[in-house]
Amino acid sequence: MHRRNVTLWKGFRKKRRPVIEDSKYMPLDQFLNLPELLSRVENDYELVDELLHLFQIEFPRFRQMLRAELACQRLVGVEKAAHTLKGMLANLSVETGASVAAKIEAAAHARDIGTLTQELATFDREADGLLDALAVFVAGVR
Repeated sequence: MHRRNVTLWKGFRKKRRPVIEDSKYMPLDQFLNLPELLSRVENDYELVDELLHLFQIEFPRFRQMLRAELACQRLVGVEKAAHTLKGMLANLSVETGASVAAKIEAAAHARDIGTLTQELATFDREADGLLDALAVFVAGVR
């Protein structure tokens, strides 16, 4: 990892956030508990950087899978996709997102379409904000 990247990570860790011109973006720590994540990986900034990069690739794919399963009304598939998303988010210490994914999983298991639809809207707001904040953050780190 380059020295500039380590400096940015340490700045983030100390709550000094990069200035973002477009105020629609929330800081990454609004979504991700970075101190907890760093603790899990023994403060390996390179590993966190790699995990975030992989997340940016894989998360949209599983999110689309969730939508496709719901569109086809395959609730078992919705449950499995939500379970995978819950795990992805929990492993990155994205607590609110993981909690909402768990609610989607439970609603699919219970075949509760009303709750499923409501929680999916919440999940989409969280996921959009997370992906936007992550894109801004990773662009500053790389």
